[in-house]
Amino acid sequence: MLFRSNHPEHGLIPPDDFVHVAEQSGLITELTDFVLDAALAQCEAWRIAGHDLTVAVNVSPFNLIDGSFAKRVEHRLIEHRVSPERLVLEITESGMLELQQVLALLDQLSAMGIALSVDDFGTGYSSLSYLHALPVAEVKVDRSFVIPMAAGKGDVGVVRAIVDLGHNLGLRVVAEGVEDRFTWDELAALGCDLVQGWFICRALPAEELTPWLEAWDPQVVAPWPPLGLATPGWEPTRTGRVASQASETHEPEDSRDDDRAIRLDHQRGR
Repeated sequence: MLFRSNHPEHGLIPPDDFVHVAEQSGLITELTDFVLDAALAQCEAWRIAGHDLTVAVNVSPFNLIDGSFAKRVEHRLIEHRVSPERLVLEITESGMLELQQVLALLDQLSAMGIALSVDDFGTGYSSLSYLHALPVAEVKVDRSFVIPMAAGKGDVGVVRAIVDLGHNLGLRVVAEGVEDRFTWDELAALGCDLVQGWFICRALPAEELTPWLEAWDPQVVAPWPPLGLATPGWEPTRTGRVASQASETHEPEDSRDDDRAIRLDHQRGR
């Protein structure tokens, strides 16, 4: 579930238009708490409905220097009766610039069982020197490297390097911005663990995602369009087993990013 502000006059306002304002005005704590509450409440609602999903929430660098953040996260997990293993907190490379300042907090969150993910990996300059010291479980390959793969613009080598680096460090690797079958297959061949993007489905409101999940066949990768919007002659692409992961975010993110990550099965037939 991607977080958007729906203004009565200006319509949907993307996060990059209001998150910075929240950070500079001191409202980022309230915004983060609001998103955490919404994400965890929805996670529990999906669990009750029989969908064992993980939700991911982007956190601001300002959250990482807030000494009360870990306690607030723990309180909300208890309040919504969500297991810590069902929550992923995504941090950006810019949020790791002051490593010693944030490391204790990240260690606290990791010790609680919460998975930490490095979002938009490869777009900053600090990750390679800090990544081995951080208690992270996942890196997300930025969509700026993934989308050009279909055009053969040389980004395959960059993505392969990130996948190999992540796996050598024992991390799960997620590719953002997967919009076609060619990119899906290339990422599978590279050993990428999870993908998200339009090829699976466009982002849906929670009330629409639930029936999508109920109708979804785990033996079928169903590219856009989903549920009743298929054009004549359109058929889903059949592949091997996959698994889904829902995510919640409030950080700046392109609207084409999907709200699910789908696990690639590297043993499927080509």
